[in-house]
Amino acid sequence: MKLITAIIQPDKFDKVCTALMRAQVGGLTVSDVRGYGQEDLESDWDLSGYLTTKLRLDIALADERCEEVVALIKQTAETGDVGDGVIFVSNLESFVRI
Repeated sequence: MKLITAIIQPDKFDKVCTALMRAQVGGLTVSDVRGYGQEDLESDWDLSGYLTTKLRLDIALADERCEEVVALIKQTAETGDVGDGVIFVSNLESFVRI
């Protein structure tokens, strides 16, 4: 299994979420996060002056779906501007439903 963690612009969430549901991705966890990367820090900083606001999407899925879902997120979240976000893929050893 894989764990995809995508950090995206909040205004791209509806588009990304719709695309994931249409692709029948089985589950998604969303968190509000703040951080910094390569954005234009003068114009994108929040009130604290240090961090930009993004959304974090966590998706656990089978290995064979990973490339497809990463490409889907990239395609729907990307504008071509610095600060669009980042996608991490890591191995997921196991999970337990509660």
